[in-house]
Amino acid sequence: MAETVVAAPPDGSEVGEIIRWYRQREGLTQQDAAELLNTTQSRLSKLEKGSQALRDVVELRHIASKLGIPPERLGVLPDNSRDAMPKAGAVSEEPGPVRTSQERWCEVRHELNGNRALLGDLASELYPQEQRVAGTTVLAGPGWVPDQPVDLADVEMTWLTESPTPIITGKVDEAAAVRALRATGEPYDRYSRALRDLARPKLLDNRTSYRLLSADWSGGRGRFGFNYTSYFDVLDVCEAVGHEFADAWQQRGRKRPSPASLPLRRLIEDPFDLVARPMLPSINTLTIRRDPIDGHRMYLHRRNAGAVAAAGGMFHVVPAGAFQPAALAPAHQANDFSFWLTMARIMRRVLAACAGFSSTVPSRCLTSLRAFSRSTK
Repeated sequence: MAETVVAAPPDGSEVGEIIRWYRQREGLTQQDAAELLNTTQSRLSKLEKGSQALRDVVELRHIASKLGIPPERLGVLPDNSRDAMPKAGAVSEEPGPVRTSQERWCEVRHELNGNRALLGDLASELYPQEQRVAGTTVLAGPGWVPDQPVDLADVEMTWLTESPTPIITGKVDEAAAVRALRATGEPYDRYSRALRDLARPKLLDNRTSYRLLSADWSGGRGRFGFNYTSYFDVLDVCEAVGHEFADAWQQRGRKRPSPASLPLRRLIEDPFDLVARPMLPSINTLTIRRDPIDGHRMYLHRRNAGAVAAAGGMFHVVPAGAFQPAALAPAHQANDFSFWLTMARIMRRVLAACAGFSSTVPSRCLTSLRAFSRSTK
């Protein structure tokens, strides 16, 4: 079971082989393991042979726990949905340090969402010119921008069966100042939990996501390596860094702060280090409607700061969204490991949203989106 590079995450097809390997490692007969799993020897035999499927993710978790199998070996990922549920009594109503801390946190969060474009431009000035994409304030690491357009068919994606533990997480001491105080008087341990309790957007779900670990555009092709992360693990660092900058910017009279007042940002010495902190790519697609009569047009959407956890208040291309599977089951981990399918899934959501506002959306827009949807089925 050594580290390997494969084409996609586990899809459940090797569950039987993995169960047998771990059972034999523990020195258990099928009968012994069946009793441990509260099933029959006959069913366990069929599971190991692959002639019978597991019932659901719950059974997969049960087997992994009883036989000491790392759940990710079976394609079973943590269900982090509870992390997005607000805690009762978290918001302080009494005057004092806690209430002051929480109110200040909400004020800075509001400033961040209302000035993201400006703050992003100012933050880019902290980095050398050679780290920016020419003519923009967008940062890009060495080799991150291809020399010429690359066909999606020429993008190779691989799955790394082992993932290095990030050094920089939302729990580091340098991020303590942007996490506010709980009602108990202790600081929140993660930015996402402060967000959940103090300024929860409508869409907040700690989804399992694909963590980017390597990127290479050489030779006119794209090569990317991935493993797992969670949406909140990434949010805890990237939104905390933005919050820190907005706070320092406001305190300096709305002027660009110096690195000396940004301890968390200084900790991220190399913003392009894919191992030091969890990195979750977003799939951003420029959709152009060809119209030789009225002129070609592109679609943009505004990210409602009250609805989304990241990039609130910004105008964005469409379809766009985080690179993550649709659900926890093993089949989804493998099937959704595709840039194209992610774009298609997000576009279907856009189509559904447009359908709900058909009276205000131009009919040609709906026609174009429906055509896109049909092309992906």
